Amino acid sequence: MKSNNLLICCTLILALLISAQSVSDQNSRNADSKDPVTRGEQIFTSETFSGNGRVCSTCHELERFGTITPGFVQERYATDPEGPLFRTIDSDDGIGASFERLMEHATFRVVLDLPERTPSGLGIRKCDDPTSQTVVVHRGSPSVFNVALEQFLMHDGREGDDLVAQALSAVHAHAEPGREPTGEELAAIAAFQASLFSHSAIAATLNPGRTLDFVEDRPVLELPDGNTPSEKRGREFFNPDRQCGQCHSGPMLNRTSKFHPNGVGMPIESSFAERAPDIPNEKFRWCYVDLETNKLAPGPLGRSDVFQTPVSDPGIGLTAGFVEFQLADGSPAMLPNELVVGIAGPLFKIPTLWGSPDTAPYFHNNSAKTLDEVLDQYNFMFEFFPDGSFGLGCDPNAPVCLSEQDKTDIISYMQLLSFEQP
Repeated sequence: MKSNNLLICCTLILALLISAQSVSDQNSRNADSKDPVTRGEQIFTSETFSGNGRVCSTCHELERFGTITPGFVQERYATDPEGPLFRTIDSDDGIGASFERLMEHATFRVVLDLPERTPSGLGIRKCDDPTSQTVVVHRGSPSVFNVALEQFLMHDGREGDDLVAQALSAVHAHAEPGREPTGEELAAIAAFQASLFSHSAIAATLNPGRTLDFVEDRPVLELPDGNTPSEKRGREFFNPDRQCGQCHSGPMLNRTSKFHPNGVGMPIESSFAERAPDIPNEKFRWCYVDLETNKLAPGPLGRSDVFQTPVSDPGIGLTAGFVEFQLADGSPAMLPNELVVGIAGPLFKIPTLWGSPDTAPYFHNNSAKTLDEVLDQYNFMFEFFPDGSFGLGCDPNAPVCLSEQDKTDIISYMQLLSFEQP
């Protein structure tokens, strides 16, 4: 009897083991058969790459429109101060346990390798540290929605439009990986990010197989006209020759308009957000450096200082590459990044305004926590522009370019650009 019971017991155990293996094999097959977008979402939200516990969604919270806010960081710290968001690399000094900056501004420590060779032979360094090969800047976490139509990734465009390269750089910079992501994993992350849109109408305009372009025979998403008198007045500011529309033009509202004095359709501009008096980041003097001798050198305007005043972040000036311009006669022109910023000031990516009411805080350094503060920043910027801010409609005799009523109207209108409700 005992022998029979033992035989039955062993048979049951063997059956359970076979069944468990079958389920495991099926799950494995299911994971392998997932389409790239589904696979990418799984990686984006759960894969740590054997690193410090962070996943992509740690800093790009999907339920918060692909970014994070100071309030979100503070909530996480109150409930889980040892959680993956709070790692030494993003502490206040990069080596300690204080996270005041992260909690107050939701900015991360970004360590940039400075280009060793540039077409001009010049580089941009802190004036008091001309031999340094790296620099630390503090920047916010941009939304990952609508990136399928971005041709200028990151605040300084250093990844171009390559979502795979961007994913790899992000893992290296923020996850402290214990293993390298595979090509399949990076491609899946890119596919998932390229599927995220603030509005279904944006996705509907895409050319299948060419995610960085629109279909020519389909209407692109158009700006709403506005319904209330305030919204309609706010809409006027987004005409291509007005204060908002000059730098937020094109289908995605992220390129300069043809009226812009510095060029046509550029994806970069300055908001003076790195030089305002109350920004969260420390300002420094930045100088041109001869990369052969590591000594200060005169730039395109004849001075070694890149900017006339200290700024916290030179933007694209810290990256290799060119800015393309269109001259007054329509002919194209190009200048190295480090020379352009010496003429035009610190330049950063122009973010799309679709979904922007839901993706606070704003600017590369998260210095504006609300849309009202964004417009205050632009009033600060317009003070530096002569003759009515390049003819944008500012009254040169008014105390500020945008009045309180103007700001109310613009913000009222921008609410129409909020994320589409599911």
